Amino acid sequence: MRIFNALKSLQGVINFDFKLAQLPLLCPYSSCINKRAPMLNVTFKTKNKGSI
Repeated sequence: MRIFNALKSLQGVINFDFKLAQLPLLCPYSSCINKRAPMLNVTFKTKNKGSI
C-alpha cells in the first residue's frame, strides 16, 4: 500500500510540472506507472568534486 501512495504522489507532482510548463499533458495513472516501473533501469551519477 505504501508504494501505491508514493506513486499517487508522483502522479500529482508530474501533473503539477506539466501545468507549470503549460503543457496540455497528463501523467499516466499510478496503476499504469506501477506496472511499468519494473521495466525501468534508472541510474544516477554523482559528480565527484574532489576533497572538501
